[in-house]
Amino acid sequence: MNTNWRKDYIRYKSLLLNLITLYKTKPNILLYLELVLSIIAIAVFSIFAIKPTITTIIELNKKLKAKESTLILLKQKAKSLQIASSILQTRADDLLYVNQAVPNLAEPEVFFNLIESIAAQNSISLIRINVNDVTLYGKDAKKKDQKSDSLASYLPFTFSVSGQYQNIIMFTKQIENLRRPILFDSYSYSSSVTESEKKITLTVTGRLPYLQNENL
Repeated sequence: MNTNWRKDYIRYKSLLLNLITLYKTKPNILLYLELVLSIIAIAVFSIFAIKPTITTIIELNKKLKAKESTLILLKQKAKSLQIASSILQTRADDLLYVNQAVPNLAEPEVFFNLIESIAAQNSISLIRINVNDVTLYGKDAKKKDQKSDSLASYLPFTFSVSGQYQNIIMFTKQIENLRRPILFDSYSYSSSVTESEKKITLTVTGRLPYLQNENL
């Protein structure tokens, strides 16, 4: 066993001495070896140094693409808003008419003033006018409880006018052609005769639609 150890020792010693002799006789080999080791060292350090940078660049590129997509969407939305604003400006008068036709509130006083004015134009007398239970301000609790797809609430009303037959007919035509739509539930006529003239009394029951504004 000791003999084998000595043989291995002598063999490795001889190999080492031969390498030293070779380096001394041929210095180019040492230069090449140092060059190769330097290149390997540079490559290893470069990988560890460049890898985080490459990863950072990839992440930044992803973020940049995401921001570019967001910017495109924002530009599209801005363009759509500009188009909508332009349409709204050109249709401002129409929107005013729509709001007058179906207002956000019941506005019974506006309707009553209009009925009174039309009655005066046709020389007939407004006998009475009234509304049923309706929410004039705030949310309509009854509507909230009802399961309906309708977006409109209704202002129930009843009014009576009295005058000559032709004037009553003209009055009826005018209220039927109002900008604000009226859902007529019933008409009733009665007549009264005095010494000087015969008068017709008209009683109308109906409903006025309006939008119940949720922000009120």
